[in-house]
Formats: sequence, C-alpha cells, structure tokens
Amino acid sequence: MDWESTLGFRRRVWGLGLGVAEAMDTAQRNMGLDYAATRELVERTARAATEFGREHGVPTRDLVVSGVNTDQLPDTQVSLDRVVSAYRSQLEHVESTGSGVVLMASRHLAAAARDAADYAKVYAEVLGAARTPVVLHWLGEAFDARLAGYFGSRDTAEAMDTVVDLIEDHADRIAGIKLSLLDAAAERSLRSRLPDGVRMYTGDDYNYVDLILGDGEHHSDALLGAFAAVTPRRRRRSPPWRPVTPPPTGGCSDPPRNCPGRSSRRPPSTTRPGWPSWPGSTGSSRGGRWWAGCTRPGVCRTCPE
Repeated sequence: MDWESTLGFRRRVWGLGLGVAEAMDTAQRNMGLDYAATRELVERTARAATEFGREHGVPTRDLVVSGVNTDQLPDTQVSLDRVVSAYRSQLEHVESTGSGVVLMASRHLAAAARDAADYAKVYAEVLGAARTPVVLHWLGEAFDARLAGYFGSRDTAEAMDTVVDLIEDHADRIAGIKLSLLDAAAERSLRSRLPDGVRMYTGDDYNYVDLILGDGEHHSDALLGAFAAVTPRRRRRSPPWRPVTPPPTGGCSDPPRNCPGRSSRRPPSTTRPGWPSWPGSTGSSRGGRWWAGCTRPGVCRTCPE
C-alpha cells in the first residue's frame, strides 16, 4: 500500500471542501481489501483528518466517515448474535479513531436474517451501542447480488417500510441514510418520508445530478465515488477524453436540467455500477463519454472544453 499517495489524495479532497467516505463499497470492502488492511486504512485516514482538522478548525467526524461492516467474520453463514458482535466490534473501533460512522449493509446479515423482524433486532442492538448518530447504508443487489432482499423483502416498497420504521424508532441515533439502489423514484419516495434532521445521501451513479438538485421540496446529498473526480486541473489543448460527437457551434447558458441536449437515458450497457462516468476518467468504453447526462458535449456551460 502506498500510504503517502493514499493519504495525500485525501488531503487534497479535504482541501477542496469535501469530506471523505473511507473503507466503503464498492471499491474496497468485499472486493479484495481484507479487514486487517481496512482497519489500518481507517486508522491512518482518521489520524490525517484529525491533523487537517486541527489546522483548519474542523472536527474529525466532519471530514471523514468510515464504513462499519461484518467482514472480519468468515465467509460462511453465522448466527445473528455473531453479526451483532462483529458490527459492534467495528463500530467501537471506528468511533475510537474519531471518524464518523456509516453502518454498511452486511452480507452475513442478509444470509442469516429470516424476515424484517431479524433486521430490526440486529440494527436495534447495534444502534444502541453507537455513541454518536450514524449513517445507514442500503446497498442494492445491482452492486452486490448477495444483498438481494435486504431489510427483509425483495419488494422495494415493503423493504422501504421496514427502513422507515427503523429510522423512526431510532431517529436520535441516525444522522442519515445512503441509498444505493440505482432507483431514483425509490430514493425520492424514501427521502420524502425521512424524519426531520435525517438526511438522504445518494449513491446513484446514474441519477445523482437530478437527485442532488432536488425537486423543490427535498434533495439528496452526495456520498458516492463520482466526486473523486472533482479536482483542479490545468486546461489542455488536447483533453484526455473525446466527446461522442463533435461539439456543435453556438452555446447554451442554461443549467444542465434545462439544457436542450440533456438526456435522461442511462449510459451504454458497457457501463456498470461503480465505474467512472465522467470526462477525464481513465479511458475505456466504460467511461469518459458522459457529462451529467448531456448528449451534446460543448453546449452546456458546465461541460468542459
């Protein structure tokens, strides 16, 4: 692990006024980084956040949140009690570093739970041990097939009722929920039902622009990998990406929502959740061809070049 570069990137993100969500799906957890390395990553990032926060007068938990999971357990079915114990162990560790907490969806819980009541029981015990409000994470099967039916049902509406009940029962222990279902309508529905003070964080790689802009009454905040691409760069004569079609002449001063070139359709099928989909991403057929859903690169004032 190149720790100097790893932490240097995080300092650059903080310098842009953004927070860091550490040790989260899908780039790290359950994708090859074992728990020992995850634990060290959380500790080092939290220390760096504390140092940065001292210099700029910002609390550590406002600079970094870290994922709490059950991935120190063996990859076999375990009891609900062991799931609770694993969650609480990681929760205690993350809170000891000063980082905020994202209580992630657990593969072990998905395998062990029989119904919504089991989810309610486990989350009640884990939330009861939290010293500060946490962010829940509902990661859908589009990202991890082993999480199908999370919160007790494959029907999103039924599972959402369970989530709302859980949040209302423990509103003092929950700061927000990150939703990663790739379902904009479901996200709008859930965020309209959240109690006051509980925030919606979008993890929707496809619809985050509209979800962050909001509907005039509610909006989602950002907690997703797309913002790793927000960084200053010098304009180049030859940009590292190419639009799908040559930019048309003329210009459009409207914001993306009203741009005549805006499209609501998703990226091509070669793009999958978790892959970058913004200009300047690593070149491949999976990314670098879409900018906020606009099909007329160069028209919107928000489009580069």
